[in-house]
Amino acid sequence: MLPYTEVLGIRRVLSLVGLFVIVSRWMSAGADGLAKAEVAEASPAQILAEVGSTLARLAKLDPGTDIACDIEGPAHYLSDVPLDRPQQMLFDRALTEQGIFLQDGSPLTIKLEFPSPHCIQTIQLLYVGEWTAPGVPEVPVGASLKRAETTQLGALPAIAQPPPGAPYLQQLNFPNDAQSEKSSWRRLTLSIPSLPPGLGLVEMRVIGYDAGLRRIAATVNQVAGIPEAITAGNVSQIAAAVRSRRLAAEKRNVQAETVERLSALVSRLTAVSIELVIPANSAAAEQSLVAQIAIHNGSERPVEQAIVKLTLPPGWRAAPARIEVEVLPGGQSACLPVTFYPLAGSDQLPAGYLYGAHDGQPLFLMATCTIAGTEPAPQ
Repeated sequence: MLPYTEVLGIRRVLSLVGLFVIVSRWMSAGADGLAKAEVAEASPAQILAEVGSTLARLAKLDPGTDIACDIEGPAHYLSDVPLDRPQQMLFDRALTEQGIFLQDGSPLTIKLEFPSPHCIQTIQLLYVGEWTAPGVPEVPVGASLKRAETTQLGALPAIAQPPPGAPYLQQLNFPNDAQSEKSSWRRLTLSIPSLPPGLGLVEMRVIGYDAGLRRIAATVNQVAGIPEAITAGNVSQIAAAVRSRRLAAEKRNVQAETVERLSALVSRLTAVSIELVIPANSAAAEQSLVAQIAIHNGSERPVEQAIVKLTLPPGWRAAPARIEVEVLPGGQSACLPVTFYPLAGSDQLPAGYLYGAHDGQPLFLMATCTIAGTEPAPQ
């Protein structure tokens, strides 16, 4: 079995950017996915090309979605709408009737946090109001590292002379040669020493991308263009890599649907599937319910060293939450019981996934969730 912490093993066919596949704790149990019939109609290359395009869009930084913004310092806001979060104002593209105004000589700290490490290409701050000397000071930009360490990445240059008209733009561009894994950051800090009393910060623009997700998208597109590279093992590793990325909440449904679509392709290529069968009365269960995990191996090759992990809604417990299947020979199925202890009143259902090996290649599958006596949920 190929461990999922190895670099994506496609070197037999072509040289690709390596991907480290880490099985994370997160899984969106509510993803609808695509119907199996829909996946079956498209060719594997077409499916991967569409997945690559989706991942490229997800990788692009959306400041209003991907940035949690926190502002510290003695300041007051001018805005039509009360601000629950500074982000509502700083990334709304509005330049009038709002702003952050500092008390005389007071500093302001803006902290930005991304759900996963991002490469930052450009940072802009826009100001409006009454121009007063000495204008807008230099704004250092730092990145927070482990153990509370901070490294300085650069500074937005000072604006000492009033530009022809508002808004007054302050900008920092990061060099192209810095766009590497070492310049991917999860937390940035901008420090504004002070502002003239009549000058307010009204907008912040951040341009960047999720470097890890962009690399996965590039790999998917390269695999899609080479038919011999489209194997169940490669698609499994791509699916696990996509699932492991930490994305903003607004992007997770698309992420889950993409993983479901890749899983359906793996099942199509291997004739192996996994199903989580929930009792029909699960919503009325007060203490526990017994479900079944059914693994079907319709191929001629064995499934080996398979591990089934469950992802549970908040407040739920399961026994066991992790199941091992050493070998499942070709043409056979295994039905494994699992006991759930649901949270009273919860309207969510558990989910699960399998990773192991099939025909000497990695195998990753999401479980199709079925209510006993009904058709399987779309995948």
